[in-house]
Amino acid sequence: MRNFTEFSRIAYDLGMYTLIRVADGGSSSFLKCGAVPDTLTTVDFGPTAEKNINSSFAAQKKYLPNGHGPLVNSEFYPGWLVLWGQKSASLPSPDEVVNSAKYMYNLGANINFYMIHGGTNFGFWNGAETNAPGTFMHSYNGKSKRSVDLEDCNPGDVLTIFVENQGRQTYETINDYKGILSDVELDKNVLHGWTQCKLDIIHDYADTSSSNAQGKGKYGVYHGTFKVDVPTDTFLNTTGWGKGVAVVNGNNLGRYWATEGPQLTLYVPAAFLQPGENSLLILELEGTNNCAENTCSLSLVEQPVYVWSSKKTKADFWRGPRRQQHN
Repeated sequence: MRNFTEFSRIAYDLGMYTLIRVADGGSSSFLKCGAVPDTLTTVDFGPTAEKNINSSFAAQKKYLPNGHGPLVNSEFYPGWLVLWGQKSASLPSPDEVVNSAKYMYNLGANINFYMIHGGTNFGFWNGAETNAPGTFMHSYNGKSKRSVDLEDCNPGDVLTIFVENQGRQTYETINDYKGILSDVELDKNVLHGWTQCKLDIIHDYADTSSSNAQGKGKYGVYHGTFKVDVPTDTFLNTTGWGKGVAVVNGNNLGRYWATEGPQLTLYVPAAFLQPGENSLLILELEGTNNCAENTCSLSLVEQPVYVWSSKKTKADFWRGPRRQQHN
């Protein structure tokens, strides 16, 4: 941390004055290792009981100069991100969000809503938590061994393995390894001489003259077009498809995983569309049921679609889901 604070002093001396702060959970277990000298220590937590709010700000004060300084909730969570495979939602009610915000306001605290409204990620910027990647596999952080049966293999055949990075961790990232983490064996013999290359979905499959699927409804690349009269915000509904990536007019909308859920739609802003003909590219990794004869289809809908097995409000959102393990 010494280099960090030294840089802060140099920046100040050069006239680049700015407020530098650190943010941690609202308890000493977080703050004792997170506080940095010569920076403003702040806390973060979601809607909760008044006693928990008081406790969090009391912990913050211990790391302010002589116990004095602004009370700051730098990340007030009115909700939380959604993970692929998540079957239920447990979020604060609107009343709980408002009541906690009012109480902090009356204390004279500074509040940063994180986030004030929902948003989206495009491309491969979805991120992940420790147990699963975020929507917009499981055990992606752990080491696993998979075996497959290779039929009709002959000497000299080339083995191609597709490796997908499903999202960088947003928290506790010290061991966030990606890729093939152990030997690849064939009949107990380690294979050597690998060539690693990237798959550029947009440019490698820019030719829209034909699709490149392994048969109707199978995995592969699908191309299509659709017409738009007046561009407007919409959502691509992937219900009936498997798992993959969608690209509209060269814009990577991101990943879909309809067989895992709960998110079934990808946001398509009006700026990605144009009057007249528009192109759609789908990299499907599992297969789709949305094919009839020689045509496969998706739909555009007005609202996002999520499928939950249950959804309820949660009375206490003090530290957010990722903080609960540290209570």
